[in-house]
Amino acid sequence: MDAMIYGAVRSPISNYTANLMQNLPVIGGVAGDLTDEVAMGAINYLVAKNLKGMPRRVALKGLIIENARIGEFAAQTLLGSGTVGTAVKSVIYG
Repeated sequence: MDAMIYGAVRSPISNYTANLMQNLPVIGGVAGDLTDEVAMGAINYLVAKNLKGMPRRVALKGLIIENARIGEFAAQTLLGSGTVGTAVKSVIYG
């Protein structure tokens, strides 16, 4: 239930933070690709740290979701073409 609530509130919060962050300088392409996940992770961290009850539980689920999204991006980067990607693929897929 908590993750479902997070899914319902993520988009409006993400849109709001995107409007705020568009004026900030972004260093490098990776930071730009992960801006949304980092911003949402920071919000989740602050909520989980400072609130109790359902808001805290929802924020903890949000942290898990944002970390998974960052992990997905990292895996795509590592598994891309190139020496590192080829080595990782050979370990995973044999």
